[in-house]
Amino acid sequence: MVQPNTLLESVVTACRQSDIMPSQLTYATVELDADGNHSTVSLPFIEFTFDAFERDRSHNTDRVGETQAKDGSQSGYVYEEWYDARIVASVETVPQLDYTHRDLAERLRKSLYRYDVHGPGHALPDPEHPTTSLNGVSEFAVDTVTPTNDFGSSPSRRAQSIEIDVGFEHQYTSAELGIEYGVLRDITVSEGA
Repeated sequence: MVQPNTLLESVVTACRQSDIMPSQLTYATVELDADGNHSTVSLPFIEFTFDAFERDRSHNTDRVGETQAKDGSQSGYVYEEWYDARIVASVETVPQLDYTHRDLAERLRKSLYRYDVHGPGHALPDPEHPTTSLNGVSEFAVDTVTPTNDFGSSPSRRAQSIEIDVGFEHQYTSAELGIEYGVLRDITVSEGA
């Protein structure tokens, strides 16, 4: 079961655990506002945000299981939603720093390839328990690398973006949704009539 914010934090955790990534990088999982709340964030940084986020409706049911009460009787249902998302990793730096934007983008791509379904396919780390795996991610594929320099607004800033396609699932129980079901516990059958 994966929440979107947990997925972004998992990617940051994977980067922090990588020996390939420089330790002086700043990571963000929100869109940074250089003129406002995030004006103290210094370059280089990598910002992870969702570009696209849509429900995968190719599954024929969302109800995937049952929950049990302490006495073993059925108490409700487990529902599961499947999502396809695109994460954009924006790598930004300036020429005066130790690492170029191309170098950092390449290091990021190599670090994340460990989790790519077309590569080794390791499970992403759980950000709350980094030594364990994050469950519920069905696809993770590093896709497009694109230069995103905007010399008109900032002639010294250099940037590249990396797009990552992700498939994940999220589960809910009927109790978590506030739905209560009546459960039949005893049935009396009478013969004849």
